[in-house]
Amino acid sequence: MIAASNSTQIPVFPIDGPSIEAARRPRSATSFVHAPAPGAELHDDPIDQWWRRFRDAALDTLVDCALQYSHEISAAQLKLQAHWPQCVALEAPSDADAPDARSLAQFHQAWQALSEFYATQVRLIADVARRHFTLLMLRERIAAVEFSLHRLRVALERTRHASGGPQDSSRQLPSVLAEIHALRIRLRQEYDSTVIALARTLGEPLSITFARMGTGFLPAAAAQPPNPGSPENLPHRRPDIRAAFHAVQARRSLESSPDAIGVREARLAHERATADAVSQVESALLKLSSRCEELTPVRAAALNLENLLTRVQDLDLPTIGWWLQLERSRYSRQDDEIIARGDTYLSLVDLFEALGGGWSVEAMAGSPYEGEQVL
Repeated sequence: MIAASNSTQIPVFPIDGPSIEAARRPRSATSFVHAPAPGAELHDDPIDQWWRRFRDAALDTLVDCALQYSHEISAAQLKLQAHWPQCVALEAPSDADAPDARSLAQFHQAWQALSEFYATQVRLIADVARRHFTLLMLRERIAAVEFSLHRLRVALERTRHASGGPQDSSRQLPSVLAEIHALRIRLRQEYDSTVIALARTLGEPLSITFARMGTGFLPAAAAQPPNPGSPENLPHRRPDIRAAFHAVQARRSLESSPDAIGVREARLAHERATADAVSQVESALLKLSSRCEELTPVRAAALNLENLLTRVQDLDLPTIGWWLQLERSRYSRQDDEIIARGDTYLSLVDLFEALGGGWSVEAMAGSPYEGEQVL
């Protein structure tokens, strides 16, 4: 069985034409328009295992488990096993010893299956990471709502023991407590639903997934976008584009004319996959940039309300109505800040998925994809 990891051992065939490194050209006018300021190019090492950049042991464990036990990966492995022996038996096609058309088509179908396997791996890793950051965000939101409930309960006890009986404004406290408590229940239900979805993705019993859940929150800082390189790298970086390329080559091997309907359809699918990939990266970059910009004012509003509440929380009880409204606003802004910060990490996951992160380009260094054109 092909190992679902970056250490996958794939037969390497000699090829002609430019290498992967040579294909990585400098940024040019065709660079992503929403890319961050120019810096170091995006190399394979940080993107092959991009999730490790967060230094989150829990995320590392979840991804490793998914790559070993996921049903989706297992299905992709079975499909690959059905094609790969044909590719190994054929070896690399060459001009000196050209194989027959059907054998050449089988060769490209095997490489197509391998590309689809890695495309599955890219999607799976991104799915696990998204669920992980969603759980961190929900855990922090639950902690925030519980802290607000604690403050409200303390205020309610103070009004009950106040001289002269409770103020009219303080009678709102029980209803506010019920409202916040209902929100906590909803967040816990959402948290449990996310864990259940993660267990299905990992292909393991729910009890084991729940046991994996820790107590950590989101990082305090917003996600930092990487340099995405340029669109010219995507055909080498995205396994789904490689799969579309080999589909074209396989069809060309079987058709008598390069302009046959089947070849033209496959070529259009390849062009569409390439254009969609560029569009996905552009959208992910724009979304990440927008989320990071939105976080700044939201964080400032939450901090201002927290500071204001700190200054008035020890005032006399006649101000309880004002304090109540202030606490509700403070919690609302804090919740908004957590969501905005979490969205930056979810957007970063989308970007790495759009860039094709999660597999080793060198694992397919022998693919006839390098140096060939879809014509």
